[in-house]
Amino acid sequence: MNNTIILKQTNWLDWKSYLQLDFLPVRGIQKYHSFRFCKADSSAVYVKRKSGEPEARVQLMKRAAVLPQGMPNTVTAAGLTAERRRYLRMHVRQYVRPACSDSTCPEE
Repeated sequence: MNNTIILKQTNWLDWKSYLQLDFLPVRGIQKYHSFRFCKADSSAVYVKRKSGEPEARVQLMKRAAVLPQGMPNTVTAAGLTAERRRYLRMHVRQYVRPACSDSTCPEE
């Protein structure tokens, strides 16, 4: 059975901004079904769209073999807007177990 766990504090990290500095996006990533990483060529990934097709090399890093240092910045969670809390209370609360309804669908 699933149990509700309320976290006192959660630190969220801004991975998107952090990775954009040194990494390139993989265009059309949803089309690929096979990914292979190679220690000898750590700045790229080898992808295939289908089994049996030849691999394509996709550059991942803007500068080869230069890994980012440190950790991303912490992002403060904004919490739920009054509108979102109202929506949860009116439309979702009826489907939540009574023991969890106050934490899942908080008062405005």
